[in-house]
Amino acid sequence: MTSRIHRLPLLLDAAVLALVLVVLVLTASPGTVYMSDEGNVYLQARYLVEGEWVVPYEFADLDSTLEMAHLQRGLRTPTGVAPYVRHPLHAILVTPVFRAFGIGGFVALGILGVVATAWVSAALGRLVDARWARPLFWTGSWGWRVPSRSMLTCGWPTA
Repeated sequence: MTSRIHRLPLLLDAAVLALVLVVLVLTASPGTVYMSDEGNVYLQARYLVEGEWVVPYEFADLDSTLEMAHLQRGLRTPTGVAPYVRHPLHAILVTPVFRAFGIGGFVALGILGVVATAWVSAALGRLVDARWARPLFWTGSWGWRVPSRSMLTCGWPTA
């Protein structure tokens, strides 16, 4: 015997999740960065749009070791800091989204990533038992980083 909720299309759940995430992002100051990874990806994409990997360091003449550079987690070069070269492919892949849509593109990419992660979780649950699809959809949507909104900005829902 199946309950009515199990017969509803999972697409409805995906729409509800996307709506909840949009509301969450709109109430959490989109455009504000909350952690260094998020800010570094944002800066790296911004400079890649301009054709540069390195953020110039204005005080390189005074601080040749870049010890006081404002981007502590980036790769230091003689002229500045490359903010996010730890995973360069990520920065390269999000750059066209940033070029086309700005910070809103980052946020939309993150929302799509969370919904896709939940959808895959449901699909895996359905392989075992169709009744597991909906609970695993919502469990897959939680991800340990989703509540911070930080990963929504970079497009890393549950990485």
